[in-house]
Amino acid sequence: MNTLLSRAEAAQRLGISLVTFDRIYKKCGLPYIQIGHSVKIPSKELDEWITRNITRNTQSTEQR
Repeated sequence: MNTLLSRAEAAQRLGISLVTFDRIYKKCGLPYIQIGHSVKIPSKELDEWITRNITRNTQSTEQR
């Protein structure tokens, strides 16, 4: 089941403040659903977004 997260829950999962989340969720392409005045973030899509946006520094691992 794909749970819908509140903005606060999604921000907590990302480890950022709600203010920061509100500034970036549309700009950064985070998936969301608008239900009236409420914004919900599908947990599965948030997890996939996180996976797609992980930055890997291959150069620093090659130098070790």
